[in-house]
Amino acid sequence: MQLLFLVPRLIAQQPRHVPPVHDEPLRFFETPASIIIYIVLPALVVVLYFIWRHTLNKKRNEKKEK
Repeated sequence: MQLLFLVPRLIAQQPRHVPPVHDEPLRFFETPASIIIYIVLPALVVVLYFIWRHTLNKKRNEKKEK
């Protein structure tokens, strides 16, 4: 039974080409540019998409009524 737990530990190796993991979180909110790129622009794209779809549906409904 002990052999089942020992073999995976012997086979598993840590890759040498991977950089070490740091416990420090990413800092997205340190600069205003990061906030604009990661929060404001995606939100703006979503809002503009819904406005565009709304206007398309309005135009289609007007064409159907005529």
